[in-house]
This record gives sequence, structure tokens and C-alpha cells, in this order.
Amino acid sequence: MYCYSIKTMKCPQGIPLCVRDSYQGPTSPMHGHDYMEIAIIRQGYGEHTIRNDDGSELRTSVIKGDVFTILNGEHHYYRTCKNFRLYNICVGWDYFDRFRPDLQPLKHYREFFSPDREFKVNMMHLTPVFFQEAENAVRKLTQALYGNYPSQRLAVQIAFLELLYIIFDGKLGSLKNTPSLVAERLFNTIAAMEACPEQHFSIEKAARESSMSVSSFAHKFKETVGVSPTGYCIMLRLEKSRKMLEETDRSIEEIAVASGFCDSNYLGRLFRKRYGTTPHRYRKLFRKHAD
Repeated sequence: MYCYSIKTMKCPQGIPLCVRDSYQGPTSPMHGHDYMEIAIIRQGYGEHTIRNDDGSELRTSVIKGDVFTILNGEHHYYRTCKNFRLYNICVGWDYFDRFRPDLQPLKHYREFFSPDREFKVNMMHLTPVFFQEAENAVRKLTQALYGNYPSQRLAVQIAFLELLYIIFDGKLGSLKNTPSLVAERLFNTIAAMEACPEQHFSIEKAARESSMSVSSFAHKFKETVGVSPTGYCIMLRLEKSRKMLEETDRSIEEIAVASGFCDSNYLGRLFRKRYGTTPHRYRKLFRKHAD
């Protein structure tokens, strides 16, 4: 079984950390690493199998927005991939260990980084807007890695820790740890919801188009993204409203309708519950910070 080494990676300035933007073919061989890998699916979908050092295996579907880690003693491979592309953040163990004490307060530290974590799927699903925030953090880390200036090592450390904080402190997505193999039609339903969250969503219609009962569809959906279809639809609409508050001067009422909510009062209640403030105050604080 092949084992990739951090020593063969193009790590700049001797820093045992690199970022790869990889296309994945339909299948890959089972392999391991002498480093930790953080995988962020940025396009497409496929099946991922991870094998523990005792030989036990878990196989689950992965889609755009999923994040997981491969730790020491674990091996993995992909199969039945379609239009599959991912970021691989490869981190030497000694480099990671220097930050471990400060990382342990992260909400999802144990699931993703603890050496004695339970052998589960241990995956985070990032919704589209939050995926964009994580992707921006990956780009900042890449820029820090491949720059050339006296404070480069410090810049890399800051960017790396920021990436871990953004993804793994429980703010961006939903945690899922149940294996689930999902048909292509369900992937298409999720993609359609993410593309146009403001459109009316009918779980009965979505289940019918996926050739599933409503209860089976809801169960598979929650296994795939970590929350129920209705909950995910609301998350997507709230993300859209948040971006419109940041990027437009449209009224709260207009934003509510454009985001798929029946009125601004309903938007306000859900927005405050998720973000801890009202849409009006959020816009005010965002613009004050931006200025």
C-alpha cells in the first residue's frame, strides 16, 4: 500500500505544509500519508472509503462543501467520482503538534484532530456562502506559503490557524458522522437548492424526483448534509440574505422576499436566531467594520 510523504511535496522555505488543488479521477488507490491531510471538496461528488489501522473501513458519499481529515494510521481512497476536485492541505505532524495545545478548545477538535478520536465518518458540510469563506482562507494560506518576505513563516502560521478556526470552530457548517451512500439524483437536488435557495422547496416533489419516499428522502438528506431538508433550505436562504445585506442597499423587506422568506418579520426572527442580531444591526455593524 502506497504511503505519501511530506518530504516529496513542494513545501516552500522548509515549512512542512502545502496546499494542493487536485482533480481526482474516477478512482484512486488505497494510500496513507506520513502527514495529516485536511480535505475540502470543492467540486463534484464521489465515494470515500477510510480504513483504520485495525483494518475496519467506513464508506460514505462526499459532495462539494464536505471537509474531513486523514490522521496517522488511517488510509483512504476514492471511487465512482464525477467532476471531482478538492483542496488537500498537507501538514507535517511535528509542525501541527506545535499548535495542538492552542487548538484543543476548537469545538470540533476531537472529531477532526484528536489521535484517539472515535472511528467515524467525522465530516463537516459547509453551505455555499460559508464554503466561500473557507475557500478564501485557503487562498490566503496559499499566498502566505508562496510569498517571499522576511515574515513569511509568521504569515503562514497566522493563515493556517485562521483556516482551522474558520472551519472547525463550529460556525460554518453541520457535523455528520454517519456513513451514507447517496444516489446521483439526490446530489442534483442538493445542487439545485444551493443554486436557487429562494425558490419554493417541496420535499414531496424532491422525494418523488429522487425516486424515494418522503421519509427515506429526509433521512438520506440529513445523513448527506447533516441537517434536515427544511433546515438546510432555511440555512441557504439566511446565507443569501446575509450576503445581500453586505453587498446591496435593498430594504430588509425586499431582501426577505428575494431570499425566499414570506416577510421581513419572519426573516428577522430566523436571522437573529442564527446570527445573534437583527438584519438591520448586522448591516450596520458590517459596514462600520468594512469602513
